[in-house]
Amino acid sequence: MEGSSERGISPVQVDDRRAFPRWQLFDTATLILETQFDVQCPLRNVSGSGLAAETSLHPMVGDEAVIYVRSLGRFAARVARVADDHVAFRFLLSDQRQMILLHRLEQRLISQAAHDEHPTGPADSPFAETRH
Repeated sequence: MEGSSERGISPVQVDDRRAFPRWQLFDTATLILETQFDVQCPLRNVSGSGLAAETSLHPMVGDEAVIYVRSLGRFAARVARVADDHVAFRFLLSDQRQMILLHRLEQRLISQAAHDEHPTGPADSPFAETRH
């Protein structure tokens, strides 16, 4: 990934047009695409409305998928954007499921913030700022 990582919890980038901030999460996602094999790949970032995963797959924009992230759960999604090194998905969530996802993200942030204040292991953080 481009840019520098800093210790702490910060949004990936600030964009006033976004409904939810994006966060870098060092985790993997299992992508189950309707036209491809199931694949595991690193997450690039995640927000309350979708995620980007690092992969060389090139599904079609609009393809539906099921995405599983161990720390967040399983979500139906649609391909929103395809790049050479990643694919962006928009979650297909009801308001209730979106609230659950946001709650899980918030809990991960609180947990990581507490860990960063009182580290007991490596200094690696599952959330870090990325500047583009």
